[in-house]
Amino acid sequence: MKDNTYLITGANRGIGLALTTLLLLRPNTTVIATIRTPSTSTSSLTSLPTSATSKLIVLPLDFSTPSLHPEIFTAFSDKLVHTHGIKHINTIIANAGTGTSFHACTSTPLSSLTENFETNTFGPILLYQTLYPLLTANDSPASENDGEDEAGERKFILISSSLGSIAAMEGSVPSLAYGISKAAANYFVRKVHFEEQGVVAIAVHPGIGVGEPPMSVEESASGVLEQIDGATKATTSGSFLSYDGTVIPW
Repeated sequence: MKDNTYLITGANRGIGLALTTLLLLRPNTTVIATIRTPSTSTSSLTSLPTSATSKLIVLPLDFSTPSLHPEIFTAFSDKLVHTHGIKHINTIIANAGTGTSFHACTSTPLSSLTENFETNTFGPILLYQTLYPLLTANDSPASENDGEDEAGERKFILISSSLGSIAAMEGSVPSLAYGISKAAANYFVRKVHFEEQGVVAIAVHPGIGVGEPPMSVEESASGVLEQIDGATKATTSGSFLSYDGTVIPW
């Protein structure tokens, strides 16, 4: 059985950590888990139980200002290939995000818009662009599998938010900077779906957020992973889904 490689950003806490926990229990699985800086604690990740045939790679990747420092992403990709021997990535889960500014339209400073766009929009876009060669790479000669990837279709997953929905806008939540940055990232996901025949692309709302009913991170991660596993080009690719499979309007 071939190795199935996942990359998860913002993996040291919250939904990212819960997804990493579940994936490491699967056989023949490599999880590349990113943290924000080299000084970020990795104990929550390195202490996780792992299947006997799976492994964890923890690397820093700063999403705070990707437009100013795109070289960070290039260096990250180079390290995956040349230091860790990564030849392909089956699934990218763009989970890292920020949501520190919740103000109304009349009081949202432009600095908050910039901060949210950098992490929530530019980050996932640059991540996809930089890792595209690995995401679309065939990990074995065509003669061995007739061009088919035994691990399944390649996937780009955005951990989004219902606050990024325009059609179902939650007017009571003052979330201009956060919501508009997620809406822009959602657009990118749908655009990838139409542009790339070989890439499954979905945005997933984890079910945790402002005004949401109480839910454990573990329950959320289980639902999100179910949507990731079930996503194919013919079914839910190009969709905005909740963790439970409910379709969210763009």
